[in-house]
Amino acid sequence: CDGGSTDGTVALVTGAGYQLVHSPPGRGTQIRAGLRASSSDAVLIAHADMTIDVGLPKRILRALNRSGADGGSVGCRFEDAGPFLHFISALNSVRARVFGISFGDQGQFFRFNALDSMGGYPDLPIMEDVELSIRLKKHSRPAYLGGGLEVSSRGWKKRGHCRNAALVFHLCTLYIARRLLAPGTPDVSDLYAAYYGRP
Repeated sequence: CDGGSTDGTVALVTGAGYQLVHSPPGRGTQIRAGLRASSSDAVLIAHADMTIDVGLPKRILRALNRSGADGGSVGCRFEDAGPFLHFISALNSVRARVFGISFGDQGQFFRFNALDSMGGYPDLPIMEDVELSIRLKKHSRPAYLGGGLEVSSRGWKKRGHCRNAALVFHLCTLYIARRLLAPGTPDVSDLYAAYYGRP
């Protein structure tokens, strides 16, 4: 699901024989466009910087069938991770396993037919992953697989480990607070600008 990239992504994807969906930019917007082109019973949201372990799709299907959950997350490890990113990965695992709140880079998955009852996939440019987790929790306890993805650590290195961790924590806390204080889906334009540096 390409949101207007200019870095060769389109050529790489089409050259590898995958179906490419064009969409306006924004994480939730792009994922929704991909979902409209999908006919699967279950969906795994994979970011472009992920490497998926062999056998993961079968593990997801087994987890959905065994648990009866509407969805959940896989869990990830970081590429070239030092002690700090190992610590972040462990915290992410605890958050997803104990509180049922996962981030997109943890490989969120769900039953396709559960989307309608959850109000569809969140059309948000950021925090769509947190919103999806909240919606999933209302229907059933999310499943957690305990790992199966490797995620690039490039963004963490570029921004700085501590700075990135603080920013993610700040934005996530703001989003959840806004959602608790006001009905409906909060405006996230300022959160998007804070994370990506553009409106």
